[in-house]
Amino acid sequence: MACVDELHLNDEGTRLLFYMTECIDGISTIVDLSGYVDINIRFKKTDNTILDVVGAIYAGGDNGNETDGIVEYITQAGDIDVLGKWQSQVTVTFLNGIFNSSVDKTLKVVDNL
Repeated sequence: MACVDELHLNDEGTRLLFYMTECIDGISTIVDLSGYVDINIRFKKTDNTILDVVGAIYAGGDNGNETDGIVEYITQAGDIDVLGKWQSQVTVTFLNGIFNSSVDKTLKVVDNL
């Protein structure tokens, strides 16, 4: 999931990073996103509303490309509008199939002082 451990209400411009891995023979392995067609991220807010956004390949990884398996999303105005623990899931579409990440339940949105 995101390397941000919490967001604050109305945050804009916060980079969220999602690490795409799968378990192969008991070993966590990076998903090579080369040849992806589409990347979507779905957030389920505490009030059960859904926020669907378009993700992108994060260029700041070790290789700076799809082989790092890192997806990013930068929050926009109006995205972060409900307090509480959110769920998220990344869907990567390839020409020959779809990869759905595990559902992450750790993104916490807190109030500002």
